[in-house]
Amino acid sequence: MSKILPLYQFKHPDKRPSGAHAGLWFERFFNRYDEDYQLDKNNDKETKTDKQRWIESVGKHCGNADTLKQAALQQLRLIDSLAGSALVFETDYHFVTGLGSSHPIENGFLWHPTLAVPYLSGSSVKGMLRHWLEHWQEQDKESLRKNFGSTSKDPENNEQQVGECIFFDALPIEPVELGMDIMTPHYSPWYQNGHDKPKENPPADWYEPVPIPFLVVKKAKFLFTLASRNSEKQEEISKMAEYLTEALSYLGAGAKTALGYGQMTEDSTMLDALKKSMAD
Repeated sequence: MSKILPLYQFKHPDKRPSGAHAGLWFERFFNRYDEDYQLDKNNDKETKTDKQRWIESVGKHCGNADTLKQAALQQLRLIDSLAGSALVFETDYHFVTGLGSSHPIENGFLWHPTLAVPYLSGSSVKGMLRHWLEHWQEQDKESLRKNFGSTSKDPENNEQQVGECIFFDALPIEPVELGMDIMTPHYSPWYQNGHDKPKENPPADWYEPVPIPFLVVKKAKFLFTLASRNSEKQEEISKMAEYLTEALSYLGAGAKTALGYGQMTEDSTMLDALKKSMAD
């Protein structure tokens, strides 16, 4: 008896249709398994794998320019009403977000549900900035409690409260350029079973390297916005925006920051252009 998946009864295109939601295509329409639920069964080392072909099928760009601009202007109007701060940053190198999300190609991706572009959640922005202040600026516990809501990330911490700083999602302001990178772990058995059976699975050099492709942002400009719950504390928010600039420059955002991913540089010219469009 053959296995039938109703979703795939239509003629499945080899690449994302023009205008289709990139996130939905990447996450929901993967169809590269054979009838035995295997990948790359007929591939040799000189051809692209099913995972690589699927990443390429998403396309080199995503996002609608007009829609992204309107979303950015709406965000700026909100921040203006809250007396907050807004900054635009351009990626210095590749950026990846949502890498730990589940997906048939082993590495997921975080997509905005309506804008169909990669983005950085407000909670991730908050975590990155907190890490910068706590470990690199050595900010005192009282400041951490006031701005972020707690002096510790321990869920049993009794000093938790609502922080004064509000962190919004960081959104692209123009179409995003996508690409593909490959990580090559050499000690897969150690990563998978080494902690439970270290003697049977040591981190040894005789293991076969396993290339794993994953989707990345090659170039993008993101709008970062933050505000205070107390509109009279605009000066403190401006200081937090300065810290954000430092954190993105030195630490980076998203995944694989230890390898240089996610580092960004401020683009004040683009922010001025957006504010001018908002005023017109």
